[in-house]
Amino acid sequence: MDIHSGWQDNVLVIPCYDEAPGFLHSVLPAEARSLLVIVVVNAPDNAAAQARERTAALLDRLRGPASQPLTMAAYASDRNVQLLIIDRLNQPIPHRQGVGLARKIGADVALALIAANKVAGGWVHATDADVSLPNDYLHTPLPGSGTAAVLFPFRHRASNEEPGDLPMQARADLYELHMRYYVNRLRYAGSPYAFHTLGSTMAIHGDAYAKVRGYPRRNAGEDFYLLNKLAKVASIQPLDAAPITIRARLSRRVPFGTGPALDKIDPSRPQDYLSYSPASFELLRGVLAAIAGVAAGAAWEADAQADAVLAALGFFDALHAAQRQQRNPDTLRKALHQWFDGFRTLRFVHECRRFHPDAPLLGSLASILADDYTDPQLQLHGHLRRLTEIETFHALGVQ
Repeated sequence: MDIHSGWQDNVLVIPCYDEAPGFLHSVLPAEARSLLVIVVVNAPDNAAAQARERTAALLDRLRGPASQPLTMAAYASDRNVQLLIIDRLNQPIPHRQGVGLARKIGADVALALIAANKVAGGWVHATDADVSLPNDYLHTPLPGSGTAAVLFPFRHRASNEEPGDLPMQARADLYELHMRYYVNRLRYAGSPYAFHTLGSTMAIHGDAYAKVRGYPRRNAGEDFYLLNKLAKVASIQPLDAAPITIRARLSRRVPFGTGPALDKIDPSRPQDYLSYSPASFELLRGVLAAIAGVAAGAAWEADAQADAVLAALGFFDALHAAQRQQRNPDTLRKALHQWFDGFRTLRFVHECRRFHPDAPLLGSLASILADDYTDPQLQLHGHLRRLTEIETFHALGVQ
């Protein structure tokens, strides 16, 4: 492999399976400069024949007559935009490792190139083949090494190939509202894991990436688990920037995530769409307050329902072990949040359904945001706007 003799200012990793050959024209900013794009063309070992054929056509389009596992190609020579195409189609990825392994391969190569001074800046940008990156994406100022990862704003849009697809846009709006509601309520509860976990919206600092040994090899949720690990070594910072546009589309390529979730939504009755009960986050708020109290030397005190859920998760064994091992309040608090992390927080909220079943999302937000909408569609769009504004204020440091 002949790496370009110069170096780029930025590196972007994109896993690619069963995508259109010209997808990069939609993904990359028109004025992208000094950029190395690592495209991991892959297929799982159980891929359908037609999906493999489409992926093979994509691979041929990207690398031309070359047939090496790694191929360099010019994308826009006048702007120093280069492609590094990694072939994991002809060496299929184990289906249980899926997109997680594809992302890991690309990001590991990116980290090696950063270490070899082929890429400046120290950040690995990561996205997907179904997005459109804003024009200033590569010019957004990023913090120093004290931050593990940054998260770009995002917005889901129905495919440009299906103009006027109102049902798909309605599905996307409801699912996005659910995501923003969850993060909003985590922040309300005081969770240090109150951030979005979308693999197409992050940039990861190389130092932090190396500390957590990169992406987990999972066929779904790899972005969630990576950020969960990164949050334990440094901060996760939302950015005040132009949003990344994510194309809303149905997909069954992964067992869970945006595509399968959209498939299950009835867009005709948004008022019936269910999400976590607000009461579950009240229980979480009490738990996080109790953790802070214990770290400060107080006795444990939380709601009986919360205690029942925590006992099922094994929290009290972890609490007693941390109290024996950590005498300093700060290290005790850190140890407890390391255990009660983003994954166990999500499990806690799920287990709270024993006491508080899922509730209509629009109704929950109407109570929280104190709105007086009567039309469900206006209510949906009003809630999306309000929660997005709140996230923007948070990225600016406004509470």
